[in-house]
Amino acid sequence: MHYQIKLIGTDRSPRKPWLTLTMSGHNFAGAGYAHKFSDIQEAKNILDDVNAKEKKAFMTWHDGEHWGEVNRDHLAKLDSFSKLLKENGCEALLQ
Repeated sequence: MHYQIKLIGTDRSPRKPWLTLTMSGHNFAGAGYAHKFSDIQEAKNILDDVNAKEKKAFMTWHDGEHWGEVNRDHLAKLDSFSKLLKENGCEALLQ
């Protein structure tokens, strides 16, 4: 299973909606160039960065031919769990 980030268009679907990582940061391209994240926390960090830069995007999970949107409530729980680990000095568990 892997995770990908997809851009949401304001009026219609963008021509190049899938996030790709480059030497200069991230950009958006076609599905063949989409970056496949194996770690949901890493994908969430990038998703938060994209959404903070006034772009709207969401995360999808992919497992073979099946895929869907990652539950946003689950992503919110990841934030509180990470914060709890950091507060208790357990950052190494996030690696």
